[in-house]
Amino acid sequence: MSNAEVIALCIALGLACVLLGLSVRDGATGARGAGSRDLYLPLIYQALAIAVVFVPPAIWAIWRVLTLDAPPLGLVPGVIGGLTVALGWLVASLLRQFESLASLSREREMVMRALREEIFLVFEIFDAVDQEAVGKGTRGKIMKSSDDDKYMPYPTSISAPVIFNAIGSRVHLIEGGPIEKVTRFYAAYSELASYTEDFRSETIRNLENDRRATAYDILESRRGATLLTAYEAVRALDDALRSPERWAPSGKNQKMIEGRKDTQPDDAGGAA
Repeated sequence: MSNAEVIALCIALGLACVLLGLSVRDGATGARGAGSRDLYLPLIYQALAIAVVFVPPAIWAIWRVLTLDAPPLGLVPGVIGGLTVALGWLVASLLRQFESLASLSREREMVMRALREEIFLVFEIFDAVDQEAVGKGTRGKIMKSSDDDKYMPYPTSISAPVIFNAIGSRVHLIEGGPIEKVTRFYAAYSELASYTEDFRSETIRNLENDRRATAYDILESRRGATLLTAYEAVRALDDALRSPERWAPSGKNQKMIEGRKDTQPDDAGGAA
């Protein structure tokens, strides 16, 4: 190989390192916006490609430049320095992306744990009561009440989802199954909060017994939906977090939980 060919090879390797470094940066930036942790594997492949494809030829090219016959003044340090800088920049770019993804993974875990605690608290509150038994008992009281003394349950207000409101802008970090379960829970929770306020109105209070009982049935169905979606969301988050924690429902709503329509196989969730 002639001196000119060796120099051309060094320049080509340097440009290849720069282009690969740019692709690593751009690819990781796009995945970071999507909240994906699956970029770890492509980054590992790229690191291996650098080690196998670029490093040995680069080392050989540097050695060959050092053995050139009467090279022009300043050419050897210039070529070697440029190639070394290009390789170093590429490796540094890979390391930065690994650190960036590690930071993203930590943030993702923080978001999932925070939402998990809020959702689990809601589940515990609703699961502490036998929803079916309370619903039947309350409906019976409504139907038996007289026009002069209408029985009207007064459900407490549903508190705002403080944690979700604080970190909801980062919920996109939860990719895969958990995000579907989490968003479904908060949708059900929002519907329950809205209907609870409607149910406490004078309009509902002044309805006939059968219509008031129907309105109460809707309230109970939304409570049940909140309970079930909370259960599913916690299971999905525990599975994603690989949580070793073991927990189980109180058993008061076991029939309702066992009769739910799963979107995933039962053994795919977290510990139950």
